[in-house]
Amino acid sequence: MTVGDEVHDVIEAMAAVAGRLRRDGKPLERFEKRLKEYRQRRHEVERGQAAAEPAADVPSVGGLVTAQAGLAAAGAVPQLGAVTGAMDPTTVALSIDRARSWTSARLRAPEDVQLVLSPVKQLTPVFLTDLAEAARERALLVLFFDGYERLGPLLDGWLRQVIQEDTHGVLEANVVVVLSGQGRLDPRHWADWASDAAEVPLDVFSEQEARDLLTARGVTDPDTVEVILRLSGRLPVLLDMLAHPRPATPGEVVDPAETAVERFLKWEHDPDRRAATLACALPLHLDEDVYRTLAPEGAADQYPRLRNLPFVGHHDGRHRYHDTVRALMLRHQRGQYPTRWAAQQATLSDVYRARREALEADLTPHRDQGYWHRARWREARQGETYHRLCANPAAALPTAVADTVGVCQRTSALRQWVQTLERAWRDTDASELAHWARRLTEAVESEQPTERVLALLVVAPELDAAARAAAYTLSGRLHYDKGEYEEAVLEYDEALRLAPDSAWALAYRGDACRLLRRYDDALRDLDRAIQLDGSYAWALGVRGSLFSGLRRYEEALRDLDRAIDLETDSAWEHAQRGMVHRLSGWYEAAVADFDKAIRLGKDDAWTRWNRGAAHNSAGLIEEAVRDFDRALDMEPDDAWAHASRGSAYRLAGSMDLAVVDLDRALERDPDNPWAYAERGEAHRLAGRPEEAVADLDRALELDPDYAWAFGTRGQIHRSAGIFEAPLRDYGRAIELDPDKAWLHHGRGETHQFAGDHEAAIADFAEAIRLDPGMATAYAERGHSRLATRAYADAISDYDRALRLGGLTQDSHEWGTTHTWALIRRGEARLLSRAAGAALDDLAEALGRAPDHAWACLARALAARRLGDAEEDAYCDGPLTSSPRTPRAMTWPWETSFSCTACDRTGRRPSVRSTAFSPRLPRRGCFPRC
Repeated sequence: MTVGDEVHDVIEAMAAVAGRLRRDGKPLERFEKRLKEYRQRRHEVERGQAAAEPAADVPSVGGLVTAQAGLAAAGAVPQLGAVTGAMDPTTVALSIDRARSWTSARLRAPEDVQLVLSPVKQLTPVFLTDLAEAARERALLVLFFDGYERLGPLLDGWLRQVIQEDTHGVLEANVVVVLSGQGRLDPRHWADWASDAAEVPLDVFSEQEARDLLTARGVTDPDTVEVILRLSGRLPVLLDMLAHPRPATPGEVVDPAETAVERFLKWEHDPDRRAATLACALPLHLDEDVYRTLAPEGAADQYPRLRNLPFVGHHDGRHRYHDTVRALMLRHQRGQYPTRWAAQQATLSDVYRARREALEADLTPHRDQGYWHRARWREARQGETYHRLCANPAAALPTAVADTVGVCQRTSALRQWVQTLERAWRDTDASELAHWARRLTEAVESEQPTERVLALLVVAPELDAAARAAAYTLSGRLHYDKGEYEEAVLEYDEALRLAPDSAWALAYRGDACRLLRRYDDALRDLDRAIQLDGSYAWALGVRGSLFSGLRRYEEALRDLDRAIDLETDSAWEHAQRGMVHRLSGWYEAAVADFDKAIRLGKDDAWTRWNRGAAHNSAGLIEEAVRDFDRALDMEPDDAWAHASRGSAYRLAGSMDLAVVDLDRALERDPDNPWAYAERGEAHRLAGRPEEAVADLDRALELDPDYAWAFGTRGQIHRSAGIFEAPLRDYGRAIELDPDKAWLHHGRGETHQFAGDHEAAIADFAEAIRLDPGMATAYAERGHSRLATRAYADAISDYDRALRLGGLTQDSHEWGTTHTWALIRRGEARLLSRAAGAALDDLAEALGRAPDHAWACLARALAARRLGDAEEDAYCDGPLTSSPRTPRAMTWPWETSFSCTACDRTGRRPSVRSTAFSPRLPRRGCFPRC
């Protein structure tokens, strides 16, 4: 049995249950008899009060019963709250005493007095006794109290006593009480009963549940079922009401909107408040400003009351009507008051338009997205569009369709936008909106919502050229983001056909062409985009990236500097500039840019890898390895990160670790020429020339224009004493990359080993031109000049090499060490008859390496030239046995120098030998005796 919110007190609630049981053939006879007696006695007392003098000041029986029941909380009850809420306990007690005296005087039987003064206490035991008898005759008896948000303040205390206590008697175990209403039960009455109660959320029927109900009611015609589902909103009470007559055709279904609205508003009798309640169903969301726009002046301050209506919910700080209630109210108003409907919808559209314009005054539009990336702006535009469509669907549709292009830039926002257009169609039932609402809804529910929507928009007759161009541009952007650059270019072509001066489309087509390696087309588009909009930071950044790929680093930096000046917080531009700085050799600046990019949020594997590469090139190996480690944490299968870490290990001298990482890189990317070249260099440094050459050969198969690989292979061949092959390798490397000093230096050394000192001197000179600080190039050129007897020039080169520093300090290695440069300068000075200066150089050299055989011999000869009596002491020991003799030195070489010195000084050498090294003509610096 159901007790609705039409009851006003406990007694009426018990009477409602009794009435329903009587209709079911199970009357509560004793209760109904006692209830009838109560009503008669009360009527007698109230009639006597009406005839009494006003001065008697006796409270009414109805007011007394309310006060005695302790219903000060009944403020939620219409027309009662102001009375009960203002009662003072002392006043109530005095009133009860006066009423008892008055009633006792009118009614002689004490039980009648108690019945009138305490009807709940007297009637409830009788009610429970009869209810128990009725319950015993059935398996389950359910008492429904509907609209409990209103009934709660009236019935909470009484129901708690009935259910939880035995004050009035015992409720049978098979009696279930269901309290249905908005919100939760009052914890003051029900907190300790929560574990024995079950909360069941109530909502409209699912479509299947609704169809099952209609079938059970005998409504089976498909068209009729669809009409009932739409008109009822699947609200159970309306479904039942519409199904009850068993309509056989759609025409027999009566729209329940008016009946439903009256049911929703039956408690509201104030015309202003009723009007406000109806009007506030129009907006999708409700706030106080919107309320005041719609409410009549007499209800302008009633927003708190509206918020507490049973069908008004709260979500995300705002209020909205229940969907089904709102739909019924909208249908009622649209059908009954079409002119007022259109005017109010237009007013609401203006409210949201004003909000949108206020936001625009404080916001800067995005170059490509306008304001669509701003959530609050989108919400205002959405509200404006919805109400404009409701006010005049045909006139507002073209703008709504055009706006759909802008919102396509965000998929989540697109779904909300399409839902709004669909809502406008359903709320207006306008045929003009049906076509677009259905097609857009179907599109956004597909696997590729944005693509499907844009495909509809680019052919939409409602769009002008500018909007259609924007749709093509966005379609191109979708292909661009997926790496489909050919398709992107085609879409941008269409956009630029419609809008030739769209910097947006030009910039993105330019970048797509760049990624397709169509560099001329890319540069043309980017130049035009920047010409149209000189403050287009992204286009400047892309052109900077293009210049970087073309190795036009100065132009790249100029563009990227401008882009960063325009958008100081752009992580992408900082990362791109960092890459250009790295490729330009400005590693400190590169690291600073990558640091900034990471702080701004671009902390990805690419940025970490690039910063690691900058650290690596700067010789900061530990920092480089940390960055490569982090990059591999983010992308464990990144072949470039493995190869780069391998390169760092190689530079740190850890060849085994280097080869392990480079192996991993090649497992993941077997066609990476750089990884092969790096592994080849690691093998070379580890003394594995065959493996090194094999890797470098493979690198050059994959990339025939790989200058570094040619140069490195040339080094290996030269170290093996082969000269034709390294000269070919160095020649090809220099042809490919003529600005690398180390390549010219390497070819110069090869020419020097081959005995072609003039060619060597030319290569060393070019290396010095490209890198004026390359000390080894000066020292090596000094060796070749010494061999060609250009002693003064040789001494000048050695001077410069020693001043520059940078020569290795290992005193016992053959080649361009600091010690060796001192020795060779000493030789040059000796041969140019500056024996004293030569002796100083050789003494310094021997101070660094006391048992250096070549230095000992040279110093002996210098001493002999000066007539030093101890000259033999400088020759005998080191020349006869020296464990520290450089590996490249041989007795024949030393003998050659001795003989040459003899030839220049006119004295015979201390060492007699006629054997000569076969390598002397290739590397030798002196003619044979």
